[in-house]
Amino acid sequence: MMLRNKLAGMILLATLLVTAASASAQTKVVIGAASASEMAAPIYVAIDQGYFREAGLEAELVDFRGGAPAIQALVGGGINVCICAVDHVVRLRSRRQDVVVAVELDTRHSYALVSRTGTSYASVADLRGKRIGITSPSSLTDNTLRWALAKAGLNPDRDVEIVGAGGGASMKAAIDSGRVEAGMVINADLLHMQTGSNNGYRVVQDFRGIPYPSLALLTRESWFTQQPDAARGFVRAVLRGVRAIRADRAVALAGLRRQFPDYSEAEIDALAADVQARLAPDGRVEEAGYQTLLEMLLPAEPGLRRIPFAEISIPPVRD
Repeated sequence: MMLRNKLAGMILLATLLVTAASASAQTKVVIGAASASEMAAPIYVAIDQGYFREAGLEAELVDFRGGAPAIQALVGGGINVCICAVDHVVRLRSRRQDVVVAVELDTRHSYALVSRTGTSYASVADLRGKRIGITSPSSLTDNTLRWALAKAGLNPDRDVEIVGAGGGASMKAAIDSGRVEAGMVINADLLHMQTGSNNGYRVVQDFRGIPYPSLALLTRESWFTQQPDAARGFVRAVLRGVRAIRADRAVALAGLRRQFPDYSEAEIDALAADVQARLAPDGRVEEAGYQTLLEMLLPAEPGLRRIPFAEISIPPVRD
């Protein structure tokens, strides 16, 4: 009996040692999210399906209030990856920072200009003299609005008042209270605002069909140099999530329910359809979308360099 107990104890100890060794072998990857977006679904799928774990990685998600603090954490080394707009790559590479796109997620613009139901604005051109809400200065919403105003023959600094109103509930409150006549609303929030009893909003001008790399996984080239196995393993795991979503709506639904627990099944299903249609199939930025990005960004921030398309992404990581 003593021999049997001793043998069982040795087996248990060996199992614990193997488990501990396996856990210690996991490399932590810290991912910062600038905002809630359905297009981040591949990250959640890669976590839930164990793709990161199989790559020897432990993924940790950290929420930030906006792209600016998330980017600061990326440049400062506090996070490895940022779920952010590709605009930041142009800004940072203009300042000689080695930030690049690791995986492109959303191939389309993600915002629309929205007002309350009952208004008669047909486009941004009808908002002369009005207050218009953006999430924050120098953001994707700011650059897009200024671009659209200029195309409509309006001066963004004289013909309208641009107001930083935040996103999500803050933007909705600004529209509801009349603080702004119209505001830039991201796709997932707009869907929620136009569903059921919430439906008191209309789209003034929709930018969501424009080819544009609005959301991607950004990282630093130095990460690929210093931790190549972790960096490449991360990209492969995310691309597995992309392929799983594109192949099976049920996978997308599961990931989105985790991200948006307060949304109805109809809303989640609509988001899943959007995700399947808009995800970059191979994680690469499309050049046409990048040229649109430059068209919007450079006039708003003339001090930036026109970063060549070939410099904004890491070389493709293949299975």
